[in-house]
Amino acid sequence: MTRTLAPQAVDYLYRPADDQVSPDTSAGRLQQLVVTGTAPFAVVADSVKYEAGRGQALSYPLQPGSSPGDVLALPLVQKGSASSTGSQLSGDTSGLRLFNASPTDPAIIAYEFRLVDGTFVPLGQQSPSLATIPPMGTLLLYTPSLPELPDGFRGAFLAEVRSGGPLSVVSNIVNYDIAGDGSLAYSALSVPAHQPGQGGFLALPEAASNPVTFEIGDDQTVVNGHTVAVVVVDRYGQPGSGVRVCVDIVDGPNRGASDEATRRNCGNADQTGQFLFRYRSNGTLGTDSIRVWVDLNQDGVTDTNEIATVHKTWVRGLSRELSLQQQTCQPELSNRSQGRCVNLIGTTHRLTVRFIDGTGLPIPGVLVRAATDRGGTLEPTLSCSATGRDGRADCSYTRTTPGTDRIVIWADLDRDGERGGDEPWLATTKSWVQPQLFLTPDCEAVGQNTVPGQEMLLCDAAPRSELQIAVRVTGPGGSPGVSGVLVRGRIVSGVNDETPDLACTATGADGRATCTLRDQRANFDNFGDQVRIWADLNADGVADPWEPQQRFFVAWQFEFQVTVTHRDVVPIYTFDEAFVNLRNEDVTITATVTSKYGTPVPGVPVFFTVEGGPNAGLRDECGRTDQHGQARCTYHSEKFGVDWVFVVFDLDASGHRSLADADLLRYLAWSADLTINVQCPGGILYDGVCHAATGGVVTVSMKLVDGAGPVEGVLMYCSGPYWPTPVPPIPPDLPQVPPEENSSACTWNPANIRTSSDGTTVVTVSSQSDGVYPHLIWADLVEDGQLEAWEPRQWFAMAYCPALPAGQQCTFSLRAAAHWSAASDSAALSGIGVPAAALVPSSSNETQRPRTRRGG
Repeated sequence: MTRTLAPQAVDYLYRPADDQVSPDTSAGRLQQLVVTGTAPFAVVADSVKYEAGRGQALSYPLQPGSSPGDVLALPLVQKGSASSTGSQLSGDTSGLRLFNASPTDPAIIAYEFRLVDGTFVPLGQQSPSLATIPPMGTLLLYTPSLPELPDGFRGAFLAEVRSGGPLSVVSNIVNYDIAGDGSLAYSALSVPAHQPGQGGFLALPEAASNPVTFEIGDDQTVVNGHTVAVVVVDRYGQPGSGVRVCVDIVDGPNRGASDEATRRNCGNADQTGQFLFRYRSNGTLGTDSIRVWVDLNQDGVTDTNEIATVHKTWVRGLSRELSLQQQTCQPELSNRSQGRCVNLIGTTHRLTVRFIDGTGLPIPGVLVRAATDRGGTLEPTLSCSATGRDGRADCSYTRTTPGTDRIVIWADLDRDGERGGDEPWLATTKSWVQPQLFLTPDCEAVGQNTVPGQEMLLCDAAPRSELQIAVRVTGPGGSPGVSGVLVRGRIVSGVNDETPDLACTATGADGRATCTLRDQRANFDNFGDQVRIWADLNADGVADPWEPQQRFFVAWQFEFQVTVTHRDVVPIYTFDEAFVNLRNEDVTITATVTSKYGTPVPGVPVFFTVEGGPNAGLRDECGRTDQHGQARCTYHSEKFGVDWVFVVFDLDASGHRSLADADLLRYLAWSADLTINVQCPGGILYDGVCHAATGGVVTVSMKLVDGAGPVEGVLMYCSGPYWPTPVPPIPPDLPQVPPEENSSACTWNPANIRTSSDGTTVVTVSSQSDGVYPHLIWADLVEDGQLEAWEPRQWFAMAYCPALPAGQQCTFSLRAAAHWSAASDSAALSGIGVPAAALVPSSSNETQRPRTRRGG
């Protein structure tokens, strides 16, 4: 059928109404349409599906057919997933119709599917897949019918026209989940093949490696030699291994030369996609024309896009030059050394040289060697690389002793390891110096260990703190500071050795660096860490003997002290003591925290808790230690007795007493003050001894007060005679009076056994026997019938003899009192002091005595 369209006009052909377009109007008939014209024109196909009373359209432009060498591409191809019923696929699903528009020739195509990341998905054994489409025929590729494509496939489709055509491709995407069978259609894009010299070669070869491009390089590795390096890659940049390559010198002085190693001109690219062809000049000047053929499609035929020609010109006397480009020198040290290149021992010295020809072009692939000249003998102490494409090569070495080296570097053209007379070379010098390391830990220095081989600074720091160590690395003599040195720190031994490496910085422009040491223990046991700081000159993480280093010891320790204001200190239990104060009198508790060597530690929370005694359950905060390392708290008691006071250093700041804390136990005894007045008949009292006539009665008055005033209702005791244990011997010149209890008796009026409202009461004493008798009066504050060490008591002594004239005394009294006093180890028989041997032991059960979690 022929139609004529006016310029810019539109015509519309409708099937099935137009019988000329579609003589077969049977339902479901699928047909193709070929449109040709004499002028540029565009055609759009519009398919309508009438269903459920509505039309669903698929419109798409017709693309020009592709010719051999062209590639048709569909950027989106999809395959749905199997539904639970298995009757149809769920999700977008593509169908591809390929149409050969040639009326006479079949079309041979190669096609493949790719995932969205470019991964190739093979269909069967052949890769890519090949198909032949007859003239005016079609090929249907329905993704559900391709089991190699996984369910849910989403990717692209490529087809190359190998011969025949033109070829067109239409994709129809259907989503069966949508009621009414909605769909989308579009044509494939035709990508013309690239031509040689326009950026490479694009094709779909039959080989699995897909080689599509090659590159030719020039590699000069030997004198008077030339290497042609051919690299083959596919369109994805992967090596085209196994592709056949031939190199022929088709013209020039070395025409017909073969590879000097294989004696052949052809071979296969290796696993890296490279093929090398080396040959030497025969000595004739001129230019060689070199033809390179890479069988990209591996059909054995020399195609125009598989050939390239390069040239090699040979000239006489072309010079070669080796030059020193750069070397690593420590700037701070080199600037003071009259231009010499100076480094620290143990560091790596690097040199870069460049090898060029007389035209200034780089010479790649030349093996460079270097050695130190030790008295005319070259020692191969340096390692070097071959020159790269830019003609550069790197050499490096290190030295661990101070000194100066003369370094000789040459281009080893004949690769024999020796410096030949015609091989370019150069020489330079290198000096090595021993650095020094100084460190200053931010801790309280307390001394220096001077034991040979173990010299180190001793210091202390607060537990759980972070210690900064200032480090400086210098040249010999302490100057100048050296930058760029890697400083390391490590705990040699100690409580934090589970994480031994310290965080350190490299030295800056002034040679200074910092290391950080953290005390990360879970508790506060008194231990420390021995730390080594060194300049890791060779950056191997090991403190080598020749690397400068220092050690120091830091003690992570607290010392805890607790003091209590008191009136007296008395023994309690077996090994402890109690601080005695008056009831209703304020007591100040001072808690002090220092480091092991006395440095105050501020900021430690402190509180106290009473865990036994009359005030059990009492708790109060003392606050945090101040700049002097001290915290204070005050309290008083309204009851008599002994409090078990735990002063808690809340090291973990938990607010309660725990194993991570330190605590000290103090016994605080709440007592009263007792005074007595012995009313001697004649008012005679010598050295605390009251002289009275035998058979007479002496009245003793007493008063008991605490911090608030008189104490009422306390049960009082008077014991007499109250002999010390053991009883001291009585001298022969004194009356031998046996220590019988009734020899001097205390007599209480029942109404006077307890103190009155003014804190007073009285007792009478008398004796029917001559002699000196000690008496003890004490207040039973807790009414347990036992004299506790912290309860108030008073001593006095009576000397009885026959009636004496007024103003006289018993003749033996003074001697007896002095003898008794010395024997009982008492400074005086009166006063608050009580000889320990005369006290009744405490009745408290010592097995219930509380113990501290941390001593002190």
